[in-house]
Amino acid sequence: MVRSYQAPTRVYEYPFEFCMKAYDLRFPTCKIVPQVLASDIVFEEWNEDRSRHIIERRCTLDIDAPYILKKISGQEVMYFVQRNELDLKARVLKISAWNESFSNRLSVREHCSYQVHEDNPQWTSFSLQANLEVKSFFGFEGLVERIAVKLYSSNLHKGKEVMEYCVTSLHSQGITSVPIWGQGHPNELDSAAVLERSSSCSSWASAEGDMETTPKVLLPAMSSKEEAQVMQLKQRLQAVLKEDHFPNDLILWRFLRARDNNVDKARDMLLRSLAWRKQYQIDRLLSWRPPQILRDYFIAGWHQLDIAGRPVFIWRLGDTDVKGLLKAGGESALLKYVIFLFEDGLQRITKVSNQTGAPICMCTIICDLEGLSMRHLWRPALSALARLSELIIANYPETVAHMLVVRAPRVFPLLWQLVSCFFDPNTRKKIIVYGGNDYQDAGGLKDFIPQESIPDFLGGPYQSQLPKLGLVPKELYGSCEHSDEDWGFDALYQRASVTKGSPHEMMVKVKEESSFIAWEFDVIIGEVLFCLLRAKSNDTTATASTTKVTMVIEPHHYREGEAIQGSYECTEAGTYFLQWTVTSSHPVSPGGKSRNKATIMHYQEVIGCEQFKGSMNSLASCQSALSSLSLNDNQFTPTIKLTGTTTAV
Repeated sequence: MVRSYQAPTRVYEYPFEFCMKAYDLRFPTCKIVPQVLASDIVFEEWNEDRSRHIIERRCTLDIDAPYILKKISGQEVMYFVQRNELDLKARVLKISAWNESFSNRLSVREHCSYQVHEDNPQWTSFSLQANLEVKSFFGFEGLVERIAVKLYSSNLHKGKEVMEYCVTSLHSQGITSVPIWGQGHPNELDSAAVLERSSSCSSWASAEGDMETTPKVLLPAMSSKEEAQVMQLKQRLQAVLKEDHFPNDLILWRFLRARDNNVDKARDMLLRSLAWRKQYQIDRLLSWRPPQILRDYFIAGWHQLDIAGRPVFIWRLGDTDVKGLLKAGGESALLKYVIFLFEDGLQRITKVSNQTGAPICMCTIICDLEGLSMRHLWRPALSALARLSELIIANYPETVAHMLVVRAPRVFPLLWQLVSCFFDPNTRKKIIVYGGNDYQDAGGLKDFIPQESIPDFLGGPYQSQLPKLGLVPKELYGSCEHSDEDWGFDALYQRASVTKGSPHEMMVKVKEESSFIAWEFDVIIGEVLFCLLRAKSNDTTATASTTKVTMVIEPHHYREGEAIQGSYECTEAGTYFLQWTVTSSHPVSPGGKSRNKATIMHYQEVIGCEQFKGSMNSLASCQSALSSLSLNDNQFTPTIKLTGTTTAV
């Protein structure tokens, strides 16, 4: 069901041009609109006489949603796209906004306009219309709709306050009027600078090589209609991108296919992808040397060719210690490495195509789930997988011909339910799941991979070159030098040193009684005593040693190598302290001497009562570990038949 909203027309007693000057102060962020965390320009264009200005931004919003929704979805923020079309001759600004996040689950469309008031040319009128459709959202459709209505109402009331704030800012700068276009309109931005800024984000060198040195890209067979659509998309982009940095026709074809040959949608998707490539310098990624720990313990890599001549990528997910890799290097390092491998794959695709003279434009992926168990249903790992899926789908469309999931265990249906929502329908059609040894039967791997290229661990003759080091040693946790800030993701765990006589403390503020404090920590070196304390005062600057505290969990002794996970229900709101101290009661060094310091990695969070119940501490949280669950796989009844037949998911 689509719900529509029409806001009452709002009147600002200021001229249109002055309101536009004030409106621009909202970007990239405005301190009285804290929910807007960032707004990045992905497209900008002026016409020749500079009377029309089109600008498109990708906005990052902090939505005030319940904890459980954020954790189930695996996202703390949402991304919206806003397109502004300013006509200075007609004195009209038209604004369109829509959601980029979860676009296959809900649709938010907003249309606004600023224009000269029909009765008073010295005033400006504002109108707004919005449509909301919640298709499906993990069973929380009603809740999501209520949140959207609440957010919409809040924005309506906030809009006038924001405009008045920006007007006041202009007045404080001594600006009280802005000329009408054609009557001394200030030329604030040089046209060449606009074109330079727009084109600078268009480099795609690492995906297909430098445009001047790479051999001609071979295209798949296209109908006359598809060829015309490629030309239309190229024409739409020529006004924005430099010719020497222009994406080749294969890239245009991929993005068109991903948007069902809709030229406008393909253009928007491609411009966002180009902005992403510029922001994270993807064109230079292949010059990056990945940390050794990723090359040794991420059990994946490029293989031979499939029967159609496409490169094959293999990931032994069941044997990959995703938890250990996340603790060693963080989510950003892991995602960056996978994108690195994908960029390498695109060059392999182009190389094979030119060597064979065949239009090879995709690859085949084999995902081996042998060894997958409940320990893989760890929410940070699922969150990383969700982010990775979104990055691949948004920036590498139509590059995967088949994804063959082999040796899927009985726990796979639960995993699929958690992650399938992050794949679009076109991608899901390409995924084939084989349970047990079904991949060896008719319709299995032999239908996709030549017999001589099937790897040895899947019963073939080809000796695999993938790394086989297994679990990441705990002494390597936190050893990866890559900074999570490079790709905008926060580190999940904190590493801390604990010395004798100087405990390590983490203050936790609990705002509501019956909330839960959940924690996880690993003892990397030494031995520690862990306890939980509650402060008798609400002094947020105090420590456990400078304020009166009550012991709520007695100290427990933990040895080197142990991984601990626990929770505590807070009967009172207030300030709590998680505290680690060094214990020297047991000799731990080779010489029999007690160590006076220890190293730990820890994570903690506060979970509301309703969100915690039934969450298995807490499955609903994308940052609560589940690595130590002792559940048996057969407690979960599969909903997808994985044996006896080849099942397309």
